[in-house]
Parts: sequence; C-alpha cells; structure tokens
Amino acid sequence: MICVHKLPCKTIQFNYNGNMMNTVSMIRYWMEHPKEIGTKYTFVKFNRRLVHDELMRIKGEFAGIRHNLEGTTVYGTRNWPRFLIQLNPTSKIRVYTDANYEHCRNLIIKVLP
Repeated sequence: MICVHKLPCKTIQFNYNGNMMNTVSMIRYWMEHPKEIGTKYTFVKFNRRLVHDELMRIKGEFAGIRHNLEGTTVYGTRNWPRFLIQLNPTSKIRVYTDANYEHCRNLIIKVLP
C-alpha cells in the first residue's frame, strides 16, 4: 500500500486486487496521526481468502487492544471476524467485511467516536 493512509479524503473505495493489503501499517499510522471521525476506507476485493487472511492478521496484531464483535449482529458478515480497535482516547476503528457480490468481500475500516 503506497501511503493511502495519508490521503486527506474521508471516504475512499479501493478496487484492490493485489496479493496483500498493508492495513496494519495504516492503522498504526492512524494511531499516531488521527483520522477524522467518520473516515471510511473500503477495500473492494475479489479474493475472499485474502480478505479473511487480512482480517486475521489485523486481529492478531492488535490482540491486546481490540474488542471482538463476533457473535453479535453489529456490522459485518456473520461468521467473519469483526472488531473494534482503540486508536486514541477519543476514537476507535471498526474493522469488518461485507459481501459485494456472490463470491467477493469488501474489507471496511471506519473511524468512530
């Protein structure tokens, strides 16, 4: 990922078809340089496995500070990892996925109060 975490835009949708998303670095950058509440990055993916692997990677990297939303009906797709990560004292991010086509997934990262 080439500095997309530094883009000043509040809502961005990426049509992503690469091998790996570097969302962990993006989240760490946002912890040091807070994004505006309401910022939403959507990574439109065509590979369900890659999206699942990225969710698991984020989940593992932030194990000590994340709050699982699995088992709830709050955002995300049933049976897929979804969670909140505290960015700073005033904001957190919701990380989840939703279906965009029958065999595709979107990875969504949204800044919340």
